[in-house]
Amino acid sequence: MKNFLEVFGISFILLTVFMMFGGSLVFENIWAIIAFVAFIISVIGSIFMYQETKIEDLEDRIKKIESQNGNKK
Repeated sequence: MKNFLEVFGISFILLTVFMMFGGSLVFENIWAIIAFVAFIISVIGSIFMYQETKIEDLEDRIKKIESQNGNKK
């Protein structure tokens, strides 16, 4: 819960600063809103795809180690 509150606090402060110094200019234009939302979705999607790739690599390494240990027995 502590990590969530830290991330939430930092996000809240950054979003507040963004809205004070030009966020209203971005949200007056429909294309800017679409681009901003697309950027956020792209970042989240990229993070999940990178995480999926790392998990698959780890699964392959574990299978390889298990097969090596199975051959030694």
